[in-house]
Amino acid sequence: VFFSLQLAGNAGRSGASGGTIVSAAWFLALLRSTAFLMGQTITTTQFYLYGRSHFTATGWAKHSARYPKPDPLETIDLSGKVYVVTGANSGIGKEITTFLAGKGGKVYMVRWLGCSLASGLLPCLCAEPMHGVRIGGLGRQGAADLAVPPFAQVCRSENRAEAAKQEIEEKAQAAGRLFTVIGDCGLKSGVSGIAKTIIAAEPEGIDALVCNAGVLLNERTETAEGVEATFACHLLFGSYHLTTLLEPALRAAEAAGKEPRVVLMSSGGMYNTRFPDWNIAASLPDEAGNLPPYDGNLAYAYAKRGQVLLAEEWTKAENEKGGKVKYVTSHPGWSETPAVASAYGDSAKYLEPMRSQWQGAEGTCWLATAPIDQIESGAFYLDREPQRKHLSGPFFSEGAFSKNTPAQVEAMMAKLAETVDAK
Repeated sequence: VFFSLQLAGNAGRSGASGGTIVSAAWFLALLRSTAFLMGQTITTTQFYLYGRSHFTATGWAKHSARYPKPDPLETIDLSGKVYVVTGANSGIGKEITTFLAGKGGKVYMVRWLGCSLASGLLPCLCAEPMHGVRIGGLGRQGAADLAVPPFAQVCRSENRAEAAKQEIEEKAQAAGRLFTVIGDCGLKSGVSGIAKTIIAAEPEGIDALVCNAGVLLNERTETAEGVEATFACHLLFGSYHLTTLLEPALRAAEAAGKEPRVVLMSSGGMYNTRFPDWNIAASLPDEAGNLPPYDGNLAYAYAKRGQVLLAEEWTKAENEKGGKVKYVTSHPGWSETPAVASAYGDSAKYLEPMRSQWQGAEGTCWLATAPIDQIESGAFYLDREPQRKHLSGPFFSEGAFSKNTPAQVEAMMAKLAETVDAK
């Protein structure tokens, strides 16, 4: 800043108006950069300190001590209810699926395998495109096929999904209540096939959709449809498009007197940022063909902030038309999952003591099953309680660094719809 002031002063004394303008522009740009860096530093530091207190296993122990006794999750009966869980084959998604099925619910396990990643960075081999979505586990008769239009590539490791289903069936004593749907939540075509399959199989609707599938990549990776993978599976297709396509199933449940809801698995990482300009969030090239700098953690945080904004906007729209579907986002805390171990490696030690997978999942299980009048639509939840959505001000106040204006949110919603339509 001092150097820029000197430049501006020297240009002014020399009478070089052009130099003054250029130096002033530099100075303003530097001020903006300095303000951004300060805002980011404050926000990230407070996020980590806040997380140490609330997102760890210690935080869960503190929060869960306030749960009612007996815990309603221990006695709940989900017989007759239908759930859709994406990313259900491992980690948090597997825990959620095990709980829902174990309590009598019928669960469609949407197994996202990363098949669409064009660069092949994920350890997944792809088979030829398959016509129709395979649903496994119809009763004790094994698998059955429900024909729908072609949607995506199906992975050769489909047997892993069946193995996960069998493991859950044994653990939860849930034989006949689990159905595996092999699809790709990172592709428009994949999501379309998944939604058509579920709507055809469940004409009376679904009680809850849990959008849990996603990745955290250290390198920029595109899907087979040319979309940056983190953005595609967490936000564009895996949350926005899938929820939009499954709205008829949610409305059918609403008409039947049920209490439908959508739970988007977000993250505390969203505290670090607002939703940025579209080309940055979607990692798109500028007019000169240059891609913005890519940071895997920020790409993840952008998508997670986008999910929080999505739930807010869907809630506003639902209230305006008098609907009863609830939309919420959920944070599992810093949980010990295969995805975290893969993404962070040795750095995961800074998140310790980490939560068990159940400690990370049970809050979402509650959101998916609790009486609807106990759910605050549009809220961001951790451990069954709505949380603040910003930590960017002094002394852990909300601040403005991570907030979007109404115009920015409106632009995001318009771009989501426009991008889906264009693919």
